[in-house]
Amino acid sequence: MTGRALVVRPLALNGDPVLFDICAMWDRRAPLPAYGHRFVEALRAHIEASEAIESVRNNDERPKLRIL
Repeated sequence: MTGRALVVRPLALNGDPVLFDICAMWDRRAPLPAYGHRFVEALRAHIEASEAIESVRNNDERPKLRIL
């Protein structure tokens, strides 16, 4: 997949967005590969952006998301 850009697409079912919880897990005894670090950082950025958009929509002052 070298040289190809990652494309993100929302999922929909009968026109409604498909929403689900997601997490990243790995065995701490083994080093996390570079792609794992990239996944975690991309997930963090996506969640933070989604939270910011939702906060603006709701004129909300919710506490910041904490990713462990």
